[in-house]
Amino acid sequence: MEVSEIIERVDMTEYISQYVDLEQKGRELWGLSPFKEEKTPSFSVDPEKKYFYDFSAGVGGNLIDFITRYNNVSVRQAVNMLKQYAHITEDESGEIVTRLEATRIAKRYRNQSKKLPKMTAAARARRRLSTPTAENSML
Repeated sequence: MEVSEIIERVDMTEYISQYVDLEQKGRELWGLSPFKEEKTPSFSVDPEKKYFYDFSAGVGGNLIDFITRYNNVSVRQAVNMLKQYAHITEDESGEIVTRLEATRIAKRYRNQSKKLPKMTAAARARRRLSTPTAENSML
């Protein structure tokens, strides 16, 4: 999964709102800069474009840019933090799967296994008799 796909899955406004009190003004949201001390809101988020800009700090970008700057981490660490926030994991084949998708897959597997016929006691007995054992092979 590409980083852009991960960014698309996360609501930028919801994520940034953990760190900045945002107020709707027109189509953008505004708040105090998380990067500098200030009294007048100069930090804006455009939820449609999934872009932020901080006029007082002179920085902007996408959600990964915000995470790297706010937490002072590398891009790789920011991607991992975002994946954790969005509950995105990799399955055994290396594909990215959200926790919700993984739950659906597990439920489908359980439902399929419930539909399998149960082995009766007589069938288990026949299976034991047809399976060679150490005692039977010595005869």
